[in-house]
Amino acid sequence: MTGKCQGGTPPAPGELAELTGSATSRPGVLFVWTDIPGEDEDDFNEWYNREHVRDRVLRVPGFRRARRFVALDPGPRYLAVYLTASTAVLSSEAYLAIVKEPDPSSRRFIPRFHNTMRVVAEVMAAAGEGEGGFLRLVTLALDADRAAELDDWIAGALLPGEVQRPRMVAASYLSRAVAAEGVSRNNHLRSGDSSFERALLFEATTEEAARASWRASESEAAAQLGATVTASATLQMVFGLSREGEARP
Repeated sequence: MTGKCQGGTPPAPGELAELTGSATSRPGVLFVWTDIPGEDEDDFNEWYNREHVRDRVLRVPGFRRARRFVALDPGPRYLAVYLTASTAVLSSEAYLAIVKEPDPSSRRFIPRFHNTMRVVAEVMAAAGEGEGGFLRLVTLALDADRAAELDDWIAGALLPGEVQRPRMVAASYLSRAVAAEGVSRNNHLRSGDSSFERALLFEATTEEAARASWRASESEAAAQLGATVTASATLQMVFGLSREGEARP
């Protein structure tokens, strides 16, 4: 089930995209939420912004954009969300080439990630347009027998309703892509990272609005459909890069 925004076209996270509702055409997402030792933090951020993100977004066909966030709550501190044309990009020869043969900086930093959640996912549904500087992240575990009901409720009711709230600008619903994730994990420097079955990303223009986007009533409604919240956090965007050139003011 893929939810549609006004006009019948679902936007990708943080931007409008011309996409159909079929599973084969859904955008892909690489989601990496991690901590890094404090003594490495400054170098880690410089590497991530100046090398790691650029190597993927600007050099691997099918990567569209990346955004990085820093957590405002306890838990993993840094989140990177990469948007791709589809999940197939994340098991493509071009992407696996840089995963299998990481550069020296990647070999330095990636093994030092800890408390890490790394997921290959697809965008099941999205609503709104634009992007917000603050993000509310909620990850879910499912009752497989009720997953379709949950997906319908989130795509058809929750997301469209959330983006109508003041200072909320966009919302996305992600589903883990198990096959594509397996290919990526099997060739990666790291192993044993955690995952999610579903994730919600709510974007807002203020921290307060982001924090208000998932309330006790939503948790209760999700629980009635067999879903359990496994993690949640409010984060602030700190860096972004798109494949297409952007005009500067």
